[in-house]
Amino acid sequence: MNKTKLDDLYAVAQRKNAMGNDQEYLKLIIDLSEKGYYKAQIELGSIYLAGFCSIERNIDMSLKWHLKAKDSKNPDNYHCLGMLYSRGFEGPNKTYSSSEIESTEYYSLAFKGYMVLANKGDTKAIYRVGEMYSMGLGVDTDENEAKIWFGKYHDTKNNVDD
Repeated sequence: MNKTKLDDLYAVAQRKNAMGNDQEYLKLIIDLSEKGYYKAQIELGSIYLAGFCSIERNIDMSLKWHLKAKDSKNPDNYHCLGMLYSRGFEGPNKTYSSSEIESTEYYSLAFKGYMVLANKGDTKAIYRVGEMYSMGLGVDTDENEAKIWFGKYHDTKNNVDD
């Protein structure tokens, strides 16, 4: 299946979700994930992480889908993997201890990806860069840089709302 067809199916899934048709939405997201569509894999990983759409929270499955999507170089996915590995977690089949090495690696990749997007004016990425500087996620803690990026976020939000 070509990328355009996958993009179209993903858009249909998003509409189903917006209309509250959870079962059709979930069926499409699972199908797209199994076909290797990274946006759906990230979304399915998040669904399992939160326990959503009648899916029970399952950390093993969340990790599985987030790891399948890691080659997409999506900063949101790296951020989620960094969070999972930084905290450690207990899945139904295995307990994962926190891994500072993997956590740092994924947060660093997330930070780099967010910086590219932030420098292009992406509002969410601008906020995430400030957050990561503030918390020392993937970068050394730097409150001055955090304030600069949070200021940019505030300015961007104000310009959007005008």
